[in-house]
Amino acid sequence: MSQPPFDLGQRVRTMQILWAGIVIGAVVFAIVVVAVGSLNQPAQGNTLALVGVVLTAMDFVAFLVMPGIMAKNAAAQLQGMPEEERWCGIYQTKLIIGLALLEGVVFLNLIACMQEHNWWSLAVAGGLVLIMAVQFPTRTRLEQWIETQRMNNP
Repeated sequence: MSQPPFDLGQRVRTMQILWAGIVIGAVVFAIVVVAVGSLNQPAQGNTLALVGVVLTAMDFVAFLVMPGIMAKNAAAQLQGMPEEERWCGIYQTKLIIGLALLEGVVFLNLIACMQEHNWWSLAVAGGLVLIMAVQFPTRTRLEQWIETQRMNNP
């Protein structure tokens, strides 16, 4: 039985749906945090918020480094696959890992805002959501990334 032909557009659509689910989940939780009046009360400490900021910094470094390391390792392990499928799979995995790293600290900062009522926890979460938003996968972005990988990994 033969497999259906590879469709780059379908893979991009799948990545866009995954992206939307992750980003919209974070935005909806932020709306809930604001709607329950977390910022209408005086601040009650900042221990959880400070932990959130420290973990955000650590996670952001991991967000910058880990997907690239993962892509290099996966490229070496998946040599038998058709080239375009292999790079699409790696890009999708890299996208999910990067977004998941940021999503975790978004939720931590939102919980800190809800518990301790610090506006700056919400601001940190908002900044992270913006970083997640600019990761939106497009066909052009994927094609350019694949071309870069072809040049760097002959």
